[in-house]
Formats: sequence, C-alpha cells, structure tokens
Amino acid sequence: MRIGVDVFPLCPHSGDAGIARALRETLLELQKLDHENDYYLYSKLDFDFHFKNPRWHKCLHPGIPYTLGTLYLKKGLKDADGRSELDVFWATRITFPFGLGAGVGRVITVYDLVWLHYPETMTAMNRAAFRVSAASGLRQADRILSISESTSRGLEEHFGVTRDKIDVAYLGVSARFAPRERGECARFIAAKYGASADYICAVGTVEPRKNLITLIEAMRFLQQRGGWQHQLLIAGRSGWKNSAVYASIERCGLTEHEVKFLGRVPEEDLPLLYAGAALFVFPSLYEGFGLPLLEAMASGTPVVASNCSSIPEVVGDAGILVSPPQPAEFADAMARLMEDAGLYQTLAQKGLNRAQDFTWEATARKVARALEEAANQARSRNGSR
Repeated sequence: MRIGVDVFPLCPHSGDAGIARALRETLLELQKLDHENDYYLYSKLDFDFHFKNPRWHKCLHPGIPYTLGTLYLKKGLKDADGRSELDVFWATRITFPFGLGAGVGRVITVYDLVWLHYPETMTAMNRAAFRVSAASGLRQADRILSISESTSRGLEEHFGVTRDKIDVAYLGVSARFAPRERGECARFIAAKYGASADYICAVGTVEPRKNLITLIEAMRFLQQRGGWQHQLLIAGRSGWKNSAVYASIERCGLTEHEVKFLGRVPEEDLPLLYAGAALFVFPSLYEGFGLPLLEAMASGTPVVASNCSSIPEVVGDAGILVSPPQPAEFADAMARLMEDAGLYQTLAQKGLNRAQDFTWEATARKVARALEEAANQARSRNGSR
C-alpha cells in the first residue's frame, strides 16, 4: 500500500508536544513492523525525523501559507493523470486534505475532545477550528483511532459515531522512562535548574485545562500545616491564558522556593525529572490520555491525579485519584503518600507494573490494522479488488 500521513505535529512549534511525542513514537514502531508498504510523510515545514528505509519519504510543501491550514496536504496527492497516488491517508489532526479521491481509505486519530468538553480552556479561534473540522473529518473517516475509552464514548455520544467504526489505540511508554537512582537524578535536576533536590513535579503546558492553580493552592495547604519540605517543579511551556496561574503563587503567599516553573524541559531531561521526583502530581481537568502519567509510573514515581476523563483508565489502582477542583484533597493525598512508607512503595511498584501494559508497539499495530482495513473499505467502495 501507499500510505500518506499528516506529520505536521512533528514540526517545531506545532503547538502540542504530547501529540508530537505520540506520533513520533508510533512512526518509529511502524518502521520496525512494516517492511511492505510505502509511507509518504506530508508537512508544510521540515521536521526532525530520520529514517533509512527507502520506502519512507518526506513530502514537504513550504510554499502554502500557514493561514490556509492543511491545504499543503493537497499538493502531491495525485499523479500526472489526476489519479490518487495513495491507497490510504492517516489524518493526525482530525481533518483530511482536500482532493482525496473516493478510492483512498481514510483513518483519523482523535487525541481528545477538549474543545467540546472544556471550551473555556481554549482560545475562540481554536474552538472554532475544531468544531468546523471535526464533524467533517469524522464523517469522512473509514476508521477512527481513539486513544482512550473516554474519548471513544465522547465520539459516540456527541457525534453519533457507531462503536464498530472506532478502534481504541492506547498510547505507550518509551524504554527511556525507567527507575533510576532517585538521589542522583534529583541532584542533576537541582543543579541544572536551580531547584531543590527534594521536589515533587508536574508536567504539562501552563494553561487553564491543566488546573495548576488547584495544585498551587494544595501547596499552600501543605505549607500551612507545617513539615512539608518538598518544592513543586512545574515543567511545560507557557500556553494560553496562563497569567492567572502565575499570579496564584503570590496570592497563595508562596515563592519560588515552594513553586518553581522550569519551562519546557528538553526530552533528554524528562526521564531524570520523573525519576528524581518524590511524587508526580497531575490535577488536569480533562485529558484524552495523559501520557505524563504513564511516564511517571514507568519511572517508579508514585502518582496523585484527577479522577476524571481518561485518567482513571491510565492509572488504574496504581495511584491516588482525587476530585480536580479540590486542593485540600490533593494536599491530603500528597501528605498521605509521603507519610506512609508502605503505601508509597506499594503504589510505586503498582505503577511500574501498570506501565508495562502500555507499549508503542501495540499502538503501532493498532494503527497498521486500521490503515489496512480503511484501504480495503476504499477498494470495496471503488469496486476494485
């Protein structure tokens, strides 16, 4: 088969580090698994992804203005006679390119429905873009890949998508995330980022949906109780509408000694950040999956997280789940873990065991199967074998 893939999320500054990491890891596994099909990776800009397989090709079209969205995908989709050069196309951003013929299978990955469930946590422009493209993309798709049961239920309830059209393809965790000597990792992070070696961490874009204000208020509760020695390190780029998050530190009477923003942490430092943390805390209001949870558990770090959306699917019984709007509950859970050595060790081990259930190979196999099924459906539509 000739498979087209929208890989714009891999471009620098594309806007979502989580989707980029998921796409990159899945493509790396597909290269290992699939030695028969040809892959055409479409992007408006160049991207950092190297491959030696002659069946894999970069298709770059930098001349199309960014304001025209995915129009760049249309270029190169047809041969000189106007026939499609592809058997199937994998849309990674809930929209298909213009110009795909009826004989081209369509697979779409839905990473989340945040624009539907929490529209107030996004810009008006982003909300409008998703609303316009989602209904069309889902209607056109032969197969839909969802990264959690939670997202799948949302597709059924809000778009009338039948369950037999959806495949759940959970994300995986890289072998880079593994238990390490905690003290050594903590000292590295402390030295590089000017932080305390006794720290807990949170990872995610600084934006309303990540609910970091609740976590900062939980830190205030812990400071008021006394005896809390750990600094909160927040790793992630500054996103939309973040001023209230930064202002909440002063409002809560905290300083950088209690809460420190690290900005975007390089990929090579993330395993050390997780492994050196005493706890990983994830108070998000909504997630399509929650990849940092999996990475923290694979690093042997106990987890305290919200009890909503897909998060319970990922954590299972390997962490403490609490209500996202309740800072006191987060504070209680964090203190309980740090004070109960038996519970701490139990959840650390459960997290390690849980993380082993999620692999990028399994993700890639789900994608490969969906691509083949969509191509077969397109051939049937086209009356060809």
